[in-house]
Amino acid sequence: MDMGKIKICLSGSIGFIDGYFTKSLSRNRDIKLIPFYGNLLNIEDIINFFKKNKNIDQIIHLAGTFFGEFKELLDINVLTTSNLLK
Repeated sequence: MDMGKIKICLSGSIGFIDGYFTKSLSRNRDIKLIPFYGNLLNIEDIINFFKKNKNIDQIIHLAGTFFGEFKELLDINVLTTSNLLK
């Protein structure tokens, strides 16, 4: 049962660092992790995700990259964050 648990949406949960972070958080019985599935560059994916997953208490946004062309870096590191905040 999930009553009383803190519901945390986690973006980037399949990345290297994020995988370890996810394992660590999942050990806490007071937390329910809800991984974000969808395209963070697509506002509709974000809206649909949060319509299906109501009452999320926190968002931990770990999706990102540190290599690639400037536009790709901007999109993945800045635009995805902006989209989640909307």
